[in-house]
This record gives sequence, C-alpha cells and structure tokens, in this order.
Amino acid sequence: HSFPTRRSSDLSFSTSPSSAVVVPAASGLDLASAEFTVSFWTKLPAAGNVSFLGSSNGDCIHPAWQIAQNASGLRIFDSRGLHPIAASVPTGAWTHVAIVGTRASFSLSVYLNGALVSVVPNSLFGLGHAPFYIGHVAGCPGGAVMMDNVQILSRAMSAAEIAAISH
Repeated sequence: HSFPTRRSSDLSFSTSPSSAVVVPAASGLDLASAEFTVSFWTKLPAAGNVSFLGSSNGDCIHPAWQIAQNASGLRIFDSRGLHPIAASVPTGAWTHVAIVGTRASFSLSVYLNGALVSVVPNSLFGLGHAPFYIGHVAGCPGGAVMMDNVQILSRAMSAAEIAAISH
C-alpha cells in the first residue's frame, strides 16, 4: 500500500530530539499482557538512525522497549537488549510495520507490509512503567520520520489481519 501524497492525519517528526509525542507512564503501554500488537505506518524522508516508538525513563542506551532503524536495518530493543532484524523500512515510501508479541513463547513476530520478516525468540519486550514516545524516544537524537495510524493492542493480530491493514 502506498500513499501518493501526504496524509492529513500523519505525524511528521524532524531531526530535533524534542520532536516527539510523549505520553506519560501508563501500565497499558507496558505491553505486559499475554499477547500484544504494535502496528504503524511510517515514511522515511532519508536514510539514517531513526527511532519510531518506544518507552524509556530517559536513557538513550537502554530503553524499556523500542522499535528503531539504523543503516543495518530494523532494530528491536527489549529488556534483554538489542535484536537486529534483517530487514529495513525503505526511504521515500509509506511502509506498514507490525510487531506481534506472545508471552507464551516469549517471541516477537516482525512484519513489513504484511509479510513476516523475522521472529525474535526469547524476548522480554515492553516491560517497565516508563513514558511512551512516538518519534524521538527519550529525547534522543535521530533522523526525521513520518508516522500514521499508530496502534497498540492488548491482543495478537493474526497474519491475515496484518496483511489486510498493510495493503
């Protein structure tokens, strides 16, 4: 699915670390439920280090959880550290990203544009009562990014549901 023009509902974050939406700490954003889904559309105007969203007490090195990207590709941070993903959000095109977590298997399934690109085993994603950020997590530096339709659900979306909303 590609959006040919800027959508009126999207959020545009500059390279300024203060360019972010900050939601105060809330247990509902810990993603500590048995299952959860984090889903969003994003568009990168240029390659670079980008933080899409996450939760942190102000630590740029050890967020409670974070979805980001650098020159090597997508990066998922959780309480066990960094999990590099062998896939990237391209520049210049709207891309759908979904992360589905299940506590039963302690794994994260990572989808780009409806396709499963990675499964992160042994994850402890989303634990901690820190503020939630869209854009520059914890005021840390990063590249510009546009985002739209950010969803955090306390259930695991099916592969078919993710495919339906990503096209």
